[in-house]
Amino acid sequence: MVLGRATGGIGVHVDSLTTELRARGHTVDLLTDALTAATFSWDDAHLHWPHGRDPRRLVAARRATRALAHGADVVHAHGHQAGAWAAAAGASPLVVSLHNAILPGTFPRPVATGLQRFVARRADLVTGASSDLVAEARRHGARWTELAEVPSPRVPALLRTPLRAVAERRLASAAFVASLERPGLDPALPLVLAVARVAPQKRIDVLLEVARRLRGEATVVLVGSADADLLGRIMAQDTAGDLIHLGPRPDLDELYATASVLVLTSTWEARALVVQEAMAAGLPVVATDTGGIPDLVRTGEEVVGELVPVGDAAATVAAIRRVLRDPARAEYLSSRGREIAGSWADLAATAVVWENWYRRL
Repeated sequence: MVLGRATGGIGVHVDSLTTELRARGHTVDLLTDALTAATFSWDDAHLHWPHGRDPRRLVAARRATRALAHGADVVHAHGHQAGAWAAAAGASPLVVSLHNAILPGTFPRPVATGLQRFVARRADLVTGASSDLVAEARRHGARWTELAEVPSPRVPALLRTPLRAVAERRLASAAFVASLERPGLDPALPLVLAVARVAPQKRIDVLLEVARRLRGEATVVLVGSADADLLGRIMAQDTAGDLIHLGPRPDLDELYATASVLVLTSTWEARALVVQEAMAAGLPVVATDTGGIPDLVRTGEEVVGELVPVGDAAATVAAIRRVLRDPARAEYLSSRGREIAGSWADLAATAVVWENWYRRL
């Protein structure tokens, strides 16, 4: 497994897949960055991810990567940069899993296109966590592509948790809001939950505008880690205290069962773990119509969530209001969303799929 710097969903996936494959008797080595290894307690990881511009260090890292790759039956890289690093080291057979789109501004356009073509054409198998990533890989010349669903490891436990009705959620949210002990918060208002790190892709500026427009109608709470500078700039605009940022929380499963709506305002997501988790917890979802989110909330002609345009705070507020003002709609989204979440492949089944793909290589 080859992975660069990752502290969120991609690292969670690699950690879960590695654990399942090892449980099935396979030997799995991890090549990664020191921060990633520390985040996921990978004490046995090989820390050969390239850093800086020192030619000697880069040559040493490439040499170590090549040695590991040539001793493996399959090399599985996660992300465009990891795929390029593994391909440049001559890894074969090479699997590259794409978990994120290359968003505008990340690299100059010619560099981004060149990177995508290089990875797509060098890999023996390219998988995408969402259907648009698979299509992009094909456009860039990938020979064999697959949609590779990335399950949240939290879903099975959430599915076992008793489902709370709308009225029960309101009672629980009133107790939670009161426990925050913040002046001006009305415990009687419904709780709208956002779970996201504060980063440009997550469009917390849009979330703040949503919170402003819902003033007096709902309490909007954001849970997740933050880029301190970006958080400071956004919260400096929140002079009325409309958006409550709580940082990371250990009681996230309980919050899923307490809130009335999950809202996600991202520019792009693949198979968003928070949407999976909310649906498993029976929490109605309002999310941007982008990336792999429609893959989660659409089944045939049925849509079991509210999909809104990227960057459209007004449409997001209107969708939240539809859920909050229509208890029957909320109950339907809750029960049907959980039913669909129960049909998804779990971690063990996902590992079997990967095992079969590895064998084909």
